[in-house]
Amino acid sequence: MSAFPPLSVPLVPAVNVTVSPPSLTMPTVDAAALPPSVSDTPPPPSSGMSKETMTALVVGIVLGAVIVLVAVGVFVFFYKRSKKKKKKKADQSLLPKRNVSILITMTFVLILCFICVAG
Repeated sequence: MSAFPPLSVPLVPAVNVTVSPPSLTMPTVDAAALPPSVSDTPPPPSSGMSKETMTALVVGIVLGAVIVLVAVGVFVFFYKRSKKKKKKKADQSLLPKRNVSILITMTFVLILCFICVAG
């Protein structure tokens, strides 16, 4: 005896199935059926600023850059000028100073030398 009960299979009538090759045409979409928010090109991102605000922003940046460049130029001009003055002062300090007392003494010594030589 078998441990399994007999299997009964219901009979299904035969079905004719025909397979056709897939269609190579793309489906068409009616533009009127699309919602109004869908379009071909996405809208530019909104920054929340108007055109006048953007213009003012650009003008402010350009003016700020010009002011910074002028300030740097003025600083460089005065820095070089002060270095030139310091160098000129340093060069003058190396030269002997003309002291009036030294000139008088030298003149007196020369007069004495002429007197001694002539006399």
